[in-house]
Amino acid sequence: LIHARTATKVLEVLAWRNGVETAADLYNLGRDVPWPELMDVEGTLRVDATLTGGVAQALAHSHFSSLTLKNAVVDSFRGENQLGRRPSVAKDGCDVPLHLFLDRDRCTLYRSLSSESLHKRGYRSRTSHR
Repeated sequence: LIHARTATKVLEVLAWRNGVETAADLYNLGRDVPWPELMDVEGTLRVDATLTGGVAQALAHSHFSSLTLKNAVVDSFRGENQLGRRPSVAKDGCDVPLHLFLDRDRCTLYRSLSSESLHKRGYRSRTSHR
């Protein structure tokens, strides 16, 4: 969407909620987002999670929290279409990179509007310093 050559990420808030302490709470937050309006069923996504101190024990593993949110997204699409089609997960070069931040019982879900980090775009290999 945005191809800026800056060190700053541009994040759009998709959802936030207080009182997120269980996997079901996190899953429900993900299901409340209108995913078909934000991405195509043929698209790809990635979920990165950042956890701070004081997160509930049920959500204390970032990979588990990422998978829980990913399941909510793909289940939203499966419920929308009768063929059971869903978006794929892509570790690199995805269409919709999502960032999940859990701080104690507050959860904020962002969509990244900026492109990949400069170090992933080959920035240094294309420039010459003299």
